[in-house]
Amino acid sequence: MIILKVFTLRAIIMLQCQDGSLDGISVFAMSQRKSDRVLLWWEILEIAAYYRKKTMNWCFAFFNRGRVSEMRKVLAVNFGFPVRELRRLSQGHEGIVFIHDGTVYKTFYEHLVNRHILDIAEKMSKDCQLLLPIKISKAGVFDVISHSYLQGEHGIPSLQEIVAFLTECKKHNILFWDFKKENFIIANGICKLVDYGISFEPYNDLVFKQTCMKAYIFAKYKLMKPWTYKYLCKQIDKGEYPERLLGSCIREMMMRDNFMELLFNKEKTCKDV
Repeated sequence: MIILKVFTLRAIIMLQCQDGSLDGISVFAMSQRKSDRVLLWWEILEIAAYYRKKTMNWCFAFFNRGRVSEMRKVLAVNFGFPVRELRRLSQGHEGIVFIHDGTVYKTFYEHLVNRHILDIAEKMSKDCQLLLPIKISKAGVFDVISHSYLQGEHGIPSLQEIVAFLTECKKHNILFWDFKKENFIIANGICKLVDYGISFEPYNDLVFKQTCMKAYIFAKYKLMKPWTYKYLCKQIDKGEYPERLLGSCIREMMMRDNFMELLFNKEKTCKDV
C-alpha cells in the first residue's frame, strides 16, 4: 500500500505544471501525455493495482468460502433451483453475486438499511433508461436484489444519460454516488447500471453537488486513467471543487454543456434522452 502511494505521488509530481499547480490541462495530461517516462509510471501503477485487487479478492474469497456455500444453499432453497446450477459471478465488500438461468442474484452480508431507497430506484427503472428493473426479496436471513443478466462490456454512459439520471434522482430525493466504469454495462448499444446496493443513499445537498462534479468528469473524459479519476474524486470530497481544482478549462466546458442547467431542469426525465 505504501509503495502504491509513493508511485501515485511521484506520477502526479512529474505531471504538474511548471508553476507547480494542478489545473485542468495538467490533470488531464496525466491520461493523455505520450511521454515514455509517464507511460512507464502508469504501467507500473496499473500492474500494481491489478495484482493488489487480485490478491485481495483471492484472500476475501478464501476466508469467506463458508459464507459463499451458505448463501448458495439458502438461495437454492428459497428460489427453487439446484445448488449446482447456481454459479458465483463475483464477490465484494457488500455481498456475493450469483447467476442462474439469465438472472443475477446479489446477496448481501448485512441487512439493507437503505431498503426504502432501493424501492424508489426500483420504481424509477420504469422511466429511466439507465436503470435495470430490479426485484428486492429475502432468502432466509439474507437480503437479495435480482435483475436480468446483461451480456456486454463495461462502459461509460453519455453525458446526457448521466444528467437525466441525476435529475431523476434529485426529483425522487435519492442519490447514487459510485460512478465508475465497472458499475455500467453496455449491451446492444444500451448502457445500464448494474450496481445496486449501498451506493444509493437519501438526498443530501452537499453530497449531490459533489456527485454532480464526479459524474461530469466521469462521463466527459472517458479516456481518463482510473488513478486520475480517483485522485480528482478525493479532492472533490475534500472540498476542492472544479473552479479551484480543474481551472478555466473545465469551467468553460461545464458552461458549454450547460451541465448544471440541465441537471436542475425538473421537466427533463430519462425518457427524454
